[in-house]
Amino acid sequence: MKKQFRFSLLWLCILFVTIILITACGHPQTKSNGIPPNDLAGGLPQELGNSHSNLTNNGLLARHGDWDYFYINPSSYYTNVPSGMSGGIYKVRKDGTQSTKLLSVDKINGRTAMAINLNVLGEWIYYTVTYMDFELSPHTEGIYKMKTDGTGQTKLSSDDVTQIVVIGEWIYYCINDGFYKMKTDGTQKTKLFAENGSGRFHLANEQLYRLIDVDNQTLALIRKQTDGTTKAQIPLTTHIGTVVIDKEQIYGLEVSDINQPVSFYRMNMDGSEKVILADTPSRNLTSFYVQEETLYYEDNIMSDSSINKITGNGMLQKIYTVKNGFIQILGIVGQQIYFVYSAKDTGDIMENCILYRINTDGTNLQRIE
Repeated sequence: MKKQFRFSLLWLCILFVTIILITACGHPQTKSNGIPPNDLAGGLPQELGNSHSNLTNNGLLARHGDWDYFYINPSSYYTNVPSGMSGGIYKVRKDGTQSTKLLSVDKINGRTAMAINLNVLGEWIYYTVTYMDFELSPHTEGIYKMKTDGTGQTKLSSDDVTQIVVIGEWIYYCINDGFYKMKTDGTQKTKLFAENGSGRFHLANEQLYRLIDVDNQTLALIRKQTDGTTKAQIPLTTHIGTVVIDKEQIYGLEVSDINQPVSFYRMNMDGSEKVILADTPSRNLTSFYVQEETLYYEDNIMSDSSINKITGNGMLQKIYTVKNGFIQILGIVGQQIYFVYSAKDTGDIMENCILYRINTDGTNLQRIE
């Protein structure tokens, strides 16, 4: 069976259903957030461009200062655009007002292009323009930045990357031949070490974590120092390659077969003390978020959909439920979850999509327009 992180056809199908509107970090000086406590280039405390959890899920939402920044997919092939909006990058105040479109993202060479992997630092938004056509493999056209007022769009690199992580004055990413960094102005591109394959990665406590296929039957999480020295290989007994790092813990999905219900687990950074947090009835889960030791995910079963959370002690709670509807989470910032609701008709997504946000405790549902 093909693995999810290798973008098999099945993974693509699931990915585009779960990516909202189109698959790092916390406060930089808090080691317990499971992030690099300093700039890997200089050893000094540096700000990070987005949360680790959001970047694991394609970086569709980021918060910086008084504004939240998000991406909306212009293609109705996957999901429809909320009423009153069109495809592109937006910002909205933290109180949910003054929604403003910053950038339109159109087709490039006839292919659907998306602006994802949002990182926001200072007056700049960093992102990738990525093709995510259903029929073809994902491909990144380049790494870009623009000012938070929507001006000054600049292409920094043509590298084909799956993910970027911005730390201070540096952008980190993987491409086919290695792990790289470059300055946020596009200069001083440096190969940190050789690494086969590209894909998503996790930077935590000055170490790099990446999913690998050990023998076409086994997934593992490999951990390296930022100089490329291999430190450990953590085996994963699952067919779904999704992990999130938070507060010195690794969270993941546990499933022996893609057609079986999914469980969530948590373990230490070295793979020890692995525990199952909760079992779910769902067979379609591929993505989730972790915020302050609580796990969040969307579940679309039959005609009902819900946003659920699993607390650190394994208690499963429903935050928000809709009847005859479909929910897709955009991301989590602070104590707020952004998501899109769309009505269902015999299982199909209809055109009346609405963008909402809700507190992580299920209160204060608010429509974003």
